[in-house]
Amino acid sequence: MVCSKPHLGELLSQAILMSPENSGQSGETGPGNSKWTKWIRFALHFFRFPIFFAIILTVVGGIIQMHELGEAGSILLIVTFVYVCSLVTWLAVKARSVLPKSGQQAALLVVVTLPFLLVRVIYFLLLEYGPPKFNPASGDVGIMVGMGLLMEILVVVLLILARAVAEPILPSVIKTRIAYDDLESPAD
Repeated sequence: MVCSKPHLGELLSQAILMSPENSGQSGETGPGNSKWTKWIRFALHFFRFPIFFAIILTVVGGIIQMHELGEAGSILLIVTFVYVCSLVTWLAVKARSVLPKSGQQAALLVVVTLPFLLVRVIYFLLLEYGPPKFNPASGDVGIMVGMGLLMEILVVVLLILARAVAEPILPSVIKTRIAYDDLESPAD
């Protein structure tokens, strides 16, 4: 049985992980089968673009020594992060009454990633405007590993876990295998 309503955690994890799917869903369902409004699906996918532009502005501003571009990118990144935090929290609270238990758990896991993402945003800003110890080339390696790599790994693991909770892989493999076994078994 295919669930026609995607879990909030699944939508959020796909949006944050930048899934190539435009539907905000996976598996055998598509945007036509979704119970989520187009506005919610759009809002979950929209924030990718401001983040992309913020990073481009900041990097290009640093390369060509144009401080205003870097500041514009940093402001855009902060505004987008506040938008994402607000959206994720609002959807987690709003959808709590309509989600099954697995959807609630997945939404909670996505909300748990927000502090780790905050550390990543702060680290990104410190790379641009912080003291020399945040410089990845000559700075403190412990800071780079702790605020950069470790936070990134935690975010990815939590989002993959949220996806696995929202849409477990193993039960669908078992159901598919049982269906094929039933088709191939001789009639009694």
